[in-house]
Amino acid sequence: MVIPELNKPKDTWCLHYARGLGCNIYQDRPPSCRDFSCHWLIDPTLGPEWKPNKCKMVMHAKDDALAVHVDPGANTPWRREPFYSQLLEKSARNIDRGAMVLVMEHGRTTIILPDRGVDLGVIGPGDRIALAKVMTVTGPIWQARLVRA
Repeated sequence: MVIPELNKPKDTWCLHYARGLGCNIYQDRPPSCRDFSCHWLIDPTLGPEWKPNKCKMVMHAKDDALAVHVDPGANTPWRREPFYSQLLEKSARNIDRGAMVLVMEHGRTTIILPDRGVDLGVIGPGDRIALAKVMTVTGPIWQARLVRA
């Protein structure tokens, strides 16, 4: 993830990460690191398979979204089970109140709707995601689209 205070861009290792040891500036880490809460550590419904080093994803809740950041070296781990069905369930439980489940992978964003994932592409500053519940002959479905700034 981006760490502005350290000029660390997305999808790169932090210069202060020591393999096998963790953060070597932990006591003096910047506010964006201090404010980060790994969702796996705070959500008791997530099992050991969701541990970031095992599933190759890191989740955190921000505003009205659960953001799933995929390890740049992994290829769509969120599409595998049990991850995909659990992300669909999280979406179904929260979408009526406007909360989204977003997967960030290789610079692209996929929104997880209750029945499917929708690739929104690259989201720029000021862009927003529009959600709509649409009635069909088989019942309501959710649709999502990217609205460019």
